[in-house]
Amino acid sequence: MDSIVDSAALILTSISLLYSGWSSLFDEVNNYKLDGHYPDLRKDHERARKIYSSRAIPILTGSILSSIVFMPKVIKIFFTSTQLNLDLGPIKSLVFYDIPSASLILVEMFLIALSIHLGHTVINIRKILMGFEKIKNKK
Repeated sequence: MDSIVDSAALILTSISLLYSGWSSLFDEVNNYKLDGHYPDLRKDHERARKIYSSRAIPILTGSILSSIVFMPKVIKIFFTSTQLNLDLGPIKSLVFYDIPSASLILVEMFLIALSIHLGHTVINIRKILMGFEKIKNKK
């Protein structure tokens, strides 16, 4: 069980480090102003498209896939813990508290939260790209 927790924590750390390094790029794209003529905005459009395809989509995909990989184990732990709680009662079940299992659940919750946040970021970047496309097609 410890190796599963270690690998999940390592994956979460890797994705978090990538996100912390790239979050300024995502914020930059989200702050683009969509007013003016397309020739003036072409450079921003290309940069937004590059960040979307080479950074935002891959990190979101990695985060979601990492969440999915550990989900069956977390569900099994949850049902086992619930059954133990029902069998022994809430006070006695605390004696049999399994720290690695609880750690895996915590790491999984962080991965899911990061996936949701990254999904929102990718949607915002996609909206910016669609705004550029509208301006481009207004010619």
